Amino acid sequence: MFKSVTEQLAGHAGFDMTATWRMESLPYTRRLQGLFQHFGITSVIDVGANAGQFRDQMRRETGFTGPIFSFEPNPILAAGLLQRAMEDLAWIIFSMALGAEAGMMPLNVTQNPVFNPFDAPATAVSLQQKHVGGRSMQASIDAFAVLGFAIADLFLVSTDGDHRAVEFDCVMVRDRQAG
Repeated sequence: MFKSVTEQLAGHAGFDMTATWRMESLPYTRRLQGLFQHFGITSVIDVGANAGQFRDQMRRETGFTGPIFSFEPNPILAAGLLQRAMEDLAWIIFSMALGAEAGMMPLNVTQNPVFNPFDAPATAVSLQQKHVGGRSMQASIDAFAVLGFAIADLFLVSTDGDHRAVEFDCVMVRDRQAG
């Protein structure tokens, strides 16, 4: 009851009360909420779902209730996602990777389950190819631009030991100017 009264008083004074644990993700959450409202986004594609962190962000922080289509090629991680998705009927799991053509490839499972490449890891970091034969960030952006998508925002996911950006979550929307 104390929390409810405090939130109401803060609201009347023009303030929002936010739990400390939410502060770090608050700008990301607010940006996504604005994008979803502006573009009328009704479904989300999550490529490389890992353990479902993005889905959790969408449901718990952003308040998104529409369908989320998650793709995860690691069979162990995908099995965990399928179990979790039984509690969320609007979360559809695909135990596969996405690519330009159909086929089968071996997956290199690394110690850090966030990075499970199909190709051998490369030595380059900071927005460059992370895997031999993989695409650079710019090549991926260019490929999506050809399909009519534009970047709405980039959110830092990881850095290297020298604090250089390595990976971003990239939110893309249909480019209205592309025709």
